[in-house]
Amino acid sequence: MKRVYGLDVYKLAEELSDMVWHDFDRWNKKVQTRLPTLGTGGQNTVGYQIIRSTTVQKHEGQISNFYFLISTFRERFQFLSCLLMFFMTCFFSIWSCSLEVEAGSYPVLVSIEPDKIPLGGIALATIKINDKTKLLDVKFLGKKIPYHLDPSSRDYFVLIGAGLDCKPGTHILTVKWQGPDGPDLYSHEVRVMARTFPEERLSVPERMVEFPPKILERVLNDQKAVKETCDKISNNLYWKRPFIWPVNSKILSQFGFRRIFNNKPRSPHSGVDLRAPEGTPILSSNYGKVAMARDCYLSGKTVILDHGKGLYTLYAHLVSYKVSEGQEVKRGQVVGLAGSTGRATGPHLHWGVSLLGKRLDPAELMALLGT
Repeated sequence: MKRVYGLDVYKLAEELSDMVWHDFDRWNKKVQTRLPTLGTGGQNTVGYQIIRSTTVQKHEGQISNFYFLISTFRERFQFLSCLLMFFMTCFFSIWSCSLEVEAGSYPVLVSIEPDKIPLGGIALATIKINDKTKLLDVKFLGKKIPYHLDPSSRDYFVLIGAGLDCKPGTHILTVKWQGPDGPDLYSHEVRVMARTFPEERLSVPERMVEFPPKILERVLNDQKAVKETCDKISNNLYWKRPFIWPVNSKILSQFGFRRIFNNKPRSPHSGVDLRAPEGTPILSSNYGKVAMARDCYLSGKTVILDHGKGLYTLYAHLVSYKVSEGQEVKRGQVVGLAGSTGRATGPHLHWGVSLLGKRLDPAELMALLGT
């Protein structure tokens, strides 16, 4: 007589064998209850295996081994489920890849980073085209957008921005392309998000708020010169990732603040003010070319750098220049020294960004392309 853990397992099998035909789960539970030390060994213990084989022998003509196949399946269910998950993962990976290949067969694909732009924000659009397609033009907010071919990836990229005058909502980036069957148009939705700007009150000499005729003429000429400079679109692309801050310091005044000078509302802040004691070296945020070095009435000594394809950065209130118009500069090169020239309450740097003639938030540029 075979005994396991002090029990006559053959006798136990006789007692419980009828139950297996009616209720396998109950049989299995009873076996484990009657074998109190079964827990650590589970169904691999000698006692369990003897009971199982005895039961099979007794019901040989009435019950198939199917019930015990079920038992074995339950023992290994976790392994099988993992195996099934593995094959499903492989299947869907292959399926998704085939979908990507199928989608990639479309002549034009556009992706935008980030996919939502706040007012004053900037985004980088990547345009992929196949070998049989020619890119003709790109438009956003009613303007043609200059594009650039990346030699390493053969993709095109464009910078798009939403100025303060842009209406929040969904706008369309259109890509016109030429294929074997003629020209066609691809449209991509771009979401422009609303943004609230706080009010900022400043006190300055009254001559910096209300202008006599001669001063007003100078202010208008300055504004015209700056606008004409930033509206130009050069074919060269100078900038490379990453952009850097022109001075490593705290932002004193954010972009877009609704400015009130001497209780009189004026234009929103078109850049950011960075703390910079007088004489602090101001660095070029990226590679570029000096498009303007001008002493303006309001912004003081100002340097404007052309980074190519309609992107400019502005450095204002300088005490002196360290570059001249037409000069090419490297990223990190000193373009001037900080000061308080023009309409300023003290020494600082006003840093601005312009894309296709629209002033954008320098902090947004740095979030996208900066260090």
